Amino acid sequence: MKFATAQKFVFNNIDSILIAITGFIFILLLAKYGGIGISPDSVTYASVAKNLVAHGKLIEYDEMPYVDFPVGYPVFLSIFFKLFGDDYVHTGTYINALLFAVLILMCGLAMNRFTYTSRLYKIVVLLCILLSPGLLEVYSMIWSETLFIFLAVLFILMLHKYLNTLNISALFAAAFIAATICIIRYAGICVIGVGGFVLLFMKHKTIKQKTVHIILFGLTACSFLVFNLIRNFYALGYLTGEREKSLTSLTGNFNYFGITLYDWLPYAFNHYLPETIFGIAVVLLLGAAVIWHLVTKKHNTSFEYIAATFAFGYISFMIITATVSRFEALNSRLFSPAFIPMLWVLAYWLNKTVIASKGWKRFLVICFNVFIAVFFICNEFIPSYGNYSDIKDYGIPGYTDDDWRLSPTVKYIQRDSVFRSDFDMYSNANDAVFFFTGRSTQRLPHRQSPDEIKEFNDDDHFYIVWFNLGFDPDIIALKDILKNKPMKLIKQFPDGAVYMTIDADMLNINKTLATPKPTVILHK
Repeated sequence: MKFATAQKFVFNNIDSILIAITGFIFILLLAKYGGIGISPDSVTYASVAKNLVAHGKLIEYDEMPYVDFPVGYPVFLSIFFKLFGDDYVHTGTYINALLFAVLILMCGLAMNRFTYTSRLYKIVVLLCILLSPGLLEVYSMIWSETLFIFLAVLFILMLHKYLNTLNISALFAAAFIAATICIIRYAGICVIGVGGFVLLFMKHKTIKQKTVHIILFGLTACSFLVFNLIRNFYALGYLTGEREKSLTSLTGNFNYFGITLYDWLPYAFNHYLPETIFGIAVVLLLGAAVIWHLVTKKHNTSFEYIAATFAFGYISFMIITATVSRFEALNSRLFSPAFIPMLWVLAYWLNKTVIASKGWKRFLVICFNVFIAVFFICNEFIPSYGNYSDIKDYGIPGYTDDDWRLSPTVKYIQRDSVFRSDFDMYSNANDAVFFFTGRSTQRLPHRQSPDEIKEFNDDDHFYIVWFNLGFDPDIIALKDILKNKPMKLIKQFPDGAVYMTIDADMLNINKTLATPKPTVILHK
C-alpha cells in the first residue's frame, strides 16, 4: 500500500521532481570550480556556527557576541558542521543544492492546489523559479536568505492549510514556522504581520474564535524573536546591534526596488518607466490585488491571496525599514523572498484571463500567455547561462573566486612568519583575512565613529592589510590613514598592500613569532 502511494505521488508530481533535481544539479555546477560562494556575511555566519560547535558560544570571528543578525541561521549551519565537518565551502554546496531542490518541489506541490491549475501552467512557473538569476545568485552563496525563502514558502503552505480547515494544529505549525523565520532574519517580523492580517480578515465561526486564534498565533510567532532579543541585550546591550540612521530616502528605496524588478524582468521590458515610478506602481498593484481578494471575497483562502499579501507586506516592510535604519542598499538579494510570491500573483492573473475568456478570444489570450511564458523563460535562461559561463572558469563572485583565491596579497598574509605576534592587525576586509588565514583581525574604524578613530589613532603598534577589492566607503580611507599616521610600506601588490607603523618598525624587538593563539579556521 505504501509503495502504491509513493508511486502515485511520483507519477502525479514527476514534473516537479524532475525540475527539482535539475535545480540541485544547477547549484552543484555553479559551485564546481571553487566551492560555494562566500561573502563577508557568509564568513560571519560560518564563524559563529563553528564557534558554537567548538565552544558552545555564539561569537563571531573577532570574538564579539553575535547580535547584528538573528541566531537561527548559524544554529542551522552548526547542525551540519557537527554531522559532516566544518569545511563549509564544499559541504555548503550540497546543503544549498538540497534547499533549492526542496524549494522547487514544495512550490510544485503548492501549485497543485492553486485556484486555477494545469500541468503546463505549473511547469512554466517552476521553470521560471529554476532559471531565476536572482534565486540562483542566492542559492550559490552562504546567505541566510537560502533558508528564509524556503521557510517563507513553507509558511504560505501551512497558512493555506489553516485557512481551509481552521485546524488548530495547522495554526500552531504556521506560527512555529513564522517564529523560526524571525530568528533567521529580523525582516521575518513582517511574516507575523502577514499572518495576523490574513487571520484578521478570514471567516471564522465566531468572533471569539478569531480573537483566540490571532492571540495564539501572535504569541507563538513572537516567542523565538523575543528570546533572541533578550539574549542580544544581555550579551552586548543592544537588541539588534548598533544601528545607524538611514541615509537613503523613501523615494531612493523605491528606486532600488524598481532596479531590482528590471533585473528580474526580461531585457525587452527594461526601463519603459523610471525605476522609482515602476517600483511604486508594482507595490500599489500588489496592494490592489490584496484588496480585490478581500472586497470581492473571491479566492480569499487561496495560495494566490496569501502570496499577494506576503509580497506586499514583505516589500513594503523592507522599503520602510531601509528608509529608517541603515544597512546595505536594497538589492536583489534582500528582495529575493518576494520573487516566488510575486510570480504566483502574476501567474494567477494571467491564468484568470484565460478562464474568463471564451471562443476565439480565449484562443488569443492563450497564445498571448504562451508567448509571455516562453519569452520570460528564454530571457531568464540567457543571463543565467551567461553567469554560469563566467563562474565555471572563474568561481562564484566572492572569496572563493580567482580574484581572491589567487590574490598575491592573500598569499603573502598566509605566511605567518612575516608578521610579529605582539602587533595588532587592521584591515579594510578583516573577514577576508580571517577566511584565508584564521587570524582575528580588527576592522578599520568607521568614518562616523569618533571613538573608533581615537582608539585606532592611540595604537602605535600594528599592521594594516589593505585590499583593493575590499572597498568600503563607510570606513576611513587608506590615504587619510597615511596622511595622519606614520606608516611604512612593507609590501605592495597589484591588488593590495601591507603597512606597518614606523614607530613599531624602529623598535629593536625580536621578530621571532610566538605561537599564534588557537582560532577557528574557516577555509582549509
